Parts: sequence; C-alpha cells; structure tokens
Amino acid sequence: MSHYAQLSSSFHAFMGLCSILLMTLAVCFMITSLLHGFSRKSQWIGGVLCCLCILFMQGLCDLGRDGSQKLSPTFLAQLTGSLPWIAVPGLLSILALFEGLFGFSLYKQQKKRLNPGAIKESFDALPDGICFARQSGVPLLINTRMEQLCSQLLGTRLQNTNFFWHSLQVQEYNKKIHNISTGTTVTLQFPDGTVWDFRRRELSLKKDSIWQFSACNVTQQYLLNQKLKQQNDQLNQVNEHLRLFSYEVEKVTREKENLAARVKLHDEIGRALLSFRIYLEQPGDKRSRQQLVPLWEYIVSAMEQGISPESTDSLDKVLTAAQTLGIHVEGCSKLPLSHSKGSELLLAALKECINNTARHAHGTHVYLQISETPDRICASFTNDGTPPSGKIVEKGGLKNLRAAIAKAHGSMEISSAPAFVLYIEIPKGES
Repeated sequence: MSHYAQLSSSFHAFMGLCSILLMTLAVCFMITSLLHGFSRKSQWIGGVLCCLCILFMQGLCDLGRDGSQKLSPTFLAQLTGSLPWIAVPGLLSILALFEGLFGFSLYKQQKKRLNPGAIKESFDALPDGICFARQSGVPLLINTRMEQLCSQLLGTRLQNTNFFWHSLQVQEYNKKIHNISTGTTVTLQFPDGTVWDFRRRELSLKKDSIWQFSACNVTQQYLLNQKLKQQNDQLNQVNEHLRLFSYEVEKVTREKENLAARVKLHDEIGRALLSFRIYLEQPGDKRSRQQLVPLWEYIVSAMEQGISPESTDSLDKVLTAAQTLGIHVEGCSKLPLSHSKGSELLLAALKECINNTARHAHGTHVYLQISETPDRICASFTNDGTPPSGKIVEKGGLKNLRAAIAKAHGSMEISSAPAFVLYIEIPKGES
C-alpha cells in the first residue's frame, strides 16, 4: 500500500483544507465551552480535540511545504508522510465524528441552561405583571402583561417606573379605569371588569438596590369581598328585625302578664266581695269572721305589692311577634295549650324555628306538623326558606333546646338536606 507522501499534491491540498476546517471548528467549540462556563469535562475535551486537530493540520501543512520547497522534512511531516494513504482520511473522519459528538453535547447542555431569552420568555408567560427597574426609574426587565396594563393606563409604553407609580398615586390615568383604593397598594378596576393590585417594593442588592413592581389579578377576591359585604348588610338588617322581634315579645309578654294580674286581682276581689255579702246575709250566730280574714289579708297584700299571674299560654305572643318579622306560622292549631312541660318545649321550638327562618333561611312561612301516640307527642318544624349549605352546627338556641328536651326525656333530630327539618318527640305527662 502506498504511503501518504507518495500521493499527488492536489490530494495533499484537499486533506490539508479538511484539517484546517476541523481545526477551526474545534477552536470554536473550545472557545464556546470556556465563554459559557460549561463543565470542566467539556472544556478538557474541547482542548484535547483542538490540540489533536492543530497537530494533525500542522503535519499535513509541513509535509506539503517541505515537498514544494525541497526542505528537510520535520518530525510531524515525516510521521504524517509515513502513514498509509488511507489512514489520513480515516483519522480526519474520526476527528470529525468526535467533533460532531462534542458539538451535539454542547448543544444539549446549552438547552438546559438558563439564558436571558429563556428568562424573558418565562416572565412573559406569567399571568401577572412584573417589572424590575433602577432607582432612577429605568426599566431593567418587564413582561408582556405589565406592558399591556401600562398601555391601558397611560396610553404609552412603560418608559419610567417612577413616573408610572406617581401617576397611579395621583390618579392621572385613563378615566375609564375606576380607582378602588390608593395607598401602598393601588387597586384599580379596568373596563373589562378585571381588578388589579399594583404594588412597589425595594430590593437590596450587593452594591445597589432596584424597584420591583407587580400587578396581581384580584378579580375573584374583590367579587367575593363585595358578596360578603352584601351578606353582612343583609345580616345586619335581619339582626335589626330580630332586635325588634325580641322587643315586641318582651312588650307583649309584659302586657299580657299585667293583664293577667289585673284579671286575677279582679276575680279575687269579686270572690271576696261575694263571700262578704254571704257573710252579711247569714244570721249573727252563724257568722264566722275567721273565714274572711285570710281572704281580705291576701287581697290587701296583693293590692299593695302586686299579684303574680299564673303561668299563661304564650302561643299568641309568639305568633304576634312572628308577624312583625313577616313570618306566617301554619299548622299550630293542633299545638297543645295545656301548661305542661311538653307544650312549653313545643312553643320554645316554634320560637327558635321562627328566629332561624328570619336570621338564616330568609323565609316567610314556618310549617308545623304535630301527631300524638298514646305516650308521646311528635312534632316537625320546617320552612320555605333557603336550605342550609352544609351540616348545621348546634349552638345558642338549638343547643339550649336540645338540652331542655333531653332533660324532659325526649329526643331531637335536625336534618339540613334537601331542606331544614327539626323533629322532636316529647313524652306525655312530663311536668
């Protein structure tokens, strides 16, 4: 097989040109790995490839120069010329393969690294607006969302953040944009209904400090706050109605107690006068003063100190008070009117259902169903208001009602779906 030195000069020139191209590519790869801070392994590989390409190119160039100028061949020229002619293209192919693999490795590493373009692309993908600027107001980095918001506010691109923040503070921007609040946080409502919070804070660096501006979409929070405000207003109205309801109940109770006391006093005085008339109609030897003295002592004491009325039925006052809240009670005709513990508990349950219908359900009707067994009274209470949104937590009146029913050896159940139902059972004969 012929040696490489025995081949034609044109073949030598072609191989030399290929070696120069490979050397140039190797040098570019090595410089890229150094400038972009790739791993030390990549830098070493790039350096070795570069050295091999330079040495191989130098051998080919020395061989061609020495042959043309009839100079003494150098060591690299002798070594290259003594190689079989097929070895030179083979070595060049091997070097080209290694350089291709090395270049592909650098490309993969570069794809995994963050660069300014990737950072900007990530910032532009954010749903909120963000901007970093120098203390002088010159923007350093701004994403697309902040640019859009600034354009809607000022009609121009964001060129100076200090001017932009001053415009937000003094409300010098598009008149179609509604200002909700101004302070350390500026809240604005745009014509499309979205609500944005604009904030500014200072970030301290090693030798300097910069401003960070952010714009967050708080539309959902704003709508929820507005809904909560409306619900609070409605709750305040219901509380005011309940206050009036309690006042009317107390007023009716006092009036009925006073009336009951006056009626009882009237009856007692009438009974005393009738007894005295009978006493006067009796013969003198059959009269007994001892029968009249205790009665008249009771009447005199009652007139001086007042008389306590006996326990009276309170259904009328509960229904009267319910009317003041615009609530109609249906099914109370079967409500026991006896002065037993059971009737008191039924009335307490009815009053609690009226309160809850007005306070929570916003209904206008309370429905009462009563049935009796030989030993128990069963009653269910419901309304036409809004069903509870979840499980009912017993507190206040419901908690006290359950305790009173349990003390009377009864039972109480509450269901919230599909509608509010209060079901109680009370034994008969309990006092």
